[in-house]
Amino acid sequence: MTDRHPAAGPGGPADEDLMLRAGRGDEPAFEELVLRHQGDLAAFIRRFTGDAGRAEDLAQETFVKVYLAAARYEPRAKFRTYLYTVARNLCLDAAKKTGRRPSEVSLDAPVGRSDDGVGLADLLGGPAPKGLPDEDSDLIERALARLDDKHRDVVVLSVYQEFKYQEIAEVLGISEGTVASRKNAAMRKLREILTRLDAEKADAMRRGR
Repeated sequence: MTDRHPAAGPGGPADEDLMLRAGRGDEPAFEELVLRHQGDLAAFIRRFTGDAGRAEDLAQETFVKVYLAAARYEPRAKFRTYLYTVARNLCLDAAKKTGRRPSEVSLDAPVGRSDDGVGLADLLGGPAPKGLPDEDSDLIERALARLDDKHRDVVVLSVYQEFKYQEIAEVLGISEGTVASRKNAAMRKLREILTRLDAEKADAMRRGR
């Protein structure tokens, strides 16, 4: 996998420093934070909500909320952890208002293309189930959509956003031990789901002949 987190380059200011500057009215500093994180954040929201159409809007709402709170910001944790906590809470609030939760995606449902370089081996932390192509991004997205919320959250944050267990625990409000157990359970579930999805796809192709 490639590094998908454009943090400060050599000699560049840390996210936390930029946020503190934004709190003092430095708008270019906040614009730099948006540039660093908007792509990854939108991808996280898309996977969290299962709604590609709302991802950009919710990402924008997240940045607006963070900007409005900039003057009160205290760097008690990484800025990235703070940002994703705000985003996740907004997603949960949006789900409550609409009555929608991330749901299982059918084999015929459109899925946004994944361009983040994550293959099945990356997702599972080991070889993909026998016979499954490693770079089948469509299969990966559908498998993720069939995980329940608590397991998908951990997978998305650890594999796609490359958060450490401590960061994931802070975003989700759970212990690091719970993060580890949920990820282990998610890996088992994903292998089962991927094998089932591949069988369903093959069966659909046979019926379509």
